Amino acid sequence: MDNVNRAKEALDKAGFSYTEGTLEQVEVENKPGALAEFAGKLANKGINIDSAYVTVPKGAEKAALLLATSSLATRL
Repeated sequence: MDNVNRAKEALDKAGFSYTEGTLEQVEVENKPGALAEFAGKLANKGINIDSAYVTVPKGAEKAALLLATSSLATRL
């Protein structure tokens, strides 16, 4: 059994609710305002950000941005 199924079983057994979704990954410059600029581009296309996760290795020029959105994959 893979980890996803084990996690679902554990959550179900504990009585926790959860939702499943898809995240899209994009890279943005590792500089102040880069996230705001990207979010503005999404807003101009009518795409809402439902949740976002960012990771930047120390000293990296790019940040990895993981997004759950209102249909990012089909509209970006």
